[in-house]
Amino acid sequence: MIHNKIYKHNNNFVVTRFNTYLSGDNMKKYLILLLVSLLIFSSYSQAFVIWPNDSAPCDTTLQACIDASPEDEYIEIQTDDLINENIFTNKLVSLVAGVGYQPRFSAGRNIQLNSNTSGSHTVTIKGLTLVQGKIFFNIIGSGNIFNAFNNTILNNFNNDPGIQINIGSSANITINVKYNYVDVITNGTFINPFGAILITKSSKLTGTVDGDIYGNTITSIGAESKGISLIDGSDGTFDFNITGNVIKGATFGGIYADRTTGSGNFNLDISSNSFYASDSIYKPSGIHIINQSGTTDVDIINNTMISSIKGIHLREDSGTLTADVHNNLLAYNTIGFDFLNGVSVSNDYNLYYSNNLDTNFIPGPNSINSSPKLMGLTNPRLQKGSPAENAGNTLALVFVADAPYVDADGLYRVKREGTGAAIVDIGAYERGDVYFNHVHSNTGTPDVSTINNAAIDGLPNLNDLHITPNFNPRTGIIGVANNSNDGIFYQSGHWSIFNQDQAIINNGASFNVIKYGSTTNTIQQSVAANGMNSVAIDNSGLNGNPNRILQVTQLLTGVFNDHPPGVFHSDDKWRITNMDQVDMVQGLNFNISYQIPSKSAWEHIVSEHNSNSSLTFINNPLINNRQCAQIQMTQSASQGVFNASPVGLIYFDDISKWAIYNVDNTNMLMNSAFHLTVNPEQVSMCDTIFINDFE
Repeated sequence: MIHNKIYKHNNNFVVTRFNTYLSGDNMKKYLILLLVSLLIFSSYSQAFVIWPNDSAPCDTTLQACIDASPEDEYIEIQTDDLINENIFTNKLVSLVAGVGYQPRFSAGRNIQLNSNTSGSHTVTIKGLTLVQGKIFFNIIGSGNIFNAFNNTILNNFNNDPGIQINIGSSANITINVKYNYVDVITNGTFINPFGAILITKSSKLTGTVDGDIYGNTITSIGAESKGISLIDGSDGTFDFNITGNVIKGATFGGIYADRTTGSGNFNLDISSNSFYASDSIYKPSGIHIINQSGTTDVDIINNTMISSIKGIHLREDSGTLTADVHNNLLAYNTIGFDFLNGVSVSNDYNLYYSNNLDTNFIPGPNSINSSPKLMGLTNPRLQKGSPAENAGNTLALVFVADAPYVDADGLYRVKREGTGAAIVDIGAYERGDVYFNHVHSNTGTPDVSTINNAAIDGLPNLNDLHITPNFNPRTGIIGVANNSNDGIFYQSGHWSIFNQDQAIINNGASFNVIKYGSTTNTIQQSVAANGMNSVAIDNSGLNGNPNRILQVTQLLTGVFNDHPPGVFHSDDKWRITNMDQVDMVQGLNFNISYQIPSKSAWEHIVSEHNSNSSLTFINNPLINNRQCAQIQMTQSASQGVFNASPVGLIYFDDISKWAIYNVDNTNMLMNSAFHLTVNPEQVSMCDTIFINDFE
């Protein structure tokens, strides 16, 4: 019989068919599908409606759809057409781009959401593009979570923030602002402190405002422009992690936090943020923390400030400001460390170089005054051999233990290169991943392609090595497919790529190769017994964490597995599965790497709108128009769909986009899912030096 997945959708029962027949051995497959379907069922907890559709009230304008919708409606926007509307609502509704869609508002249009209700609500604005407009939350209700994810604000020159959140409530509020691209011109002043992202709270209110400001890319220009601004005059608490943001410009503070009045306090963890110039006119600034009343306790860990007016500016006008300042890289600044008015600072393991002035800065015993050897002033990642490499204090990250554990590129912190110890680098960026593209030359054994690369030669026990087929990694070459399930093995001092079916690897077939530098989130998993088509990964970093991005590569240790591997999460554990649901055999091995989601590690889901035949197109600003990007990919069954084909990557120059494709040319199944990671360091350099990235 056919098993159907049923979930409640907009108060109706919706049935989605799994193409799996339950007879004989296929009962095991049903159990796997059932586990995944239960996970999917749990995600449909909100009311849900699609706009535009053919039924009232969502068959006309988006505003009409919102006005007629109930509280807590989740409105999925499924259009790429320009939306020529200003959105204003007093209802708590979510506006989210449909999978594969890129909704874009006309120039000058805004989204404003006013919250004045009580109770528990979650509101998400996700995947929308505004040109010369802004997203504005005005919160005067209680018990709410407000999310702004993956939005793009372009060319906002209206002297307004791109994302603004005003809190007029004493309730506890959670705010998450993640993965947004914000480009604004703001000429705020000390009295009128705009920021590209601005969060304010009114005076005399109590309660806690907490959350994450994570993985955003901000360009803010203007004479007194700011990047991320937190302004609090209340008797409550601001408790924020501000992590992994890249801020260009912002002359008056890339991160600007001011406790203006009241008896409240800031608890701020500021880590792995990068600050540098956006152009030759408006110089940047780094972190500005001002305490005029109440208390501020701030941890400033592993940030990079280059060519700033002020790198780290701490000022205690009244009340108390206490700061831990460790592992930061400040170079070529007008003023580097600027500690004023008796602020209490603990600092060490910072690299400071060629700053014109450091005010009240007494370097700790492990600080470094030496050229950081950067890739460039607008690419402040470390060159190999930088004195900042492996020179930080890893224990300092304990200060920001509840913050996302990533660098400014969105990749895992604390890495090693080669076989040395894993020690945190100084600054916002972490070196240690080794990446290159391997092209098969048809010599020797035709179904085996030997990799010759000094970074991995002679290292037989690598659980952090991964490969992904890449049809056309360079401009001007004829793409070559490898229509087989692949894997890796070690022999005679070298790693090799092989086909599990032992078919010939076509001459010119290309593979992205990466050796991840982390040691704490790279593991191997073996299959201990026959009889199941999946194996559970029992790992403390993965158990109970369904929100992880995994890469899996088959590792040959004596047993072949001519089936495409993938992953899914069920019953508090991640599992590796054969995507064609054929049983695994004892002795199989897999390399596994994992991390939290970020702008450079995400899940791609196939929809009718982003796919065509055997292809599904990827949209990410990091890799769009970058044919030399070396992406890693692993299949996922998170949506209950098992794509049973070997897969690869292909670049389409005419649309400047990457796609995932079924190498056997079968149709891509709707709701297939893929975990993707990319190294922004590799992407930033490949346009100019990609020839040296190839063997």
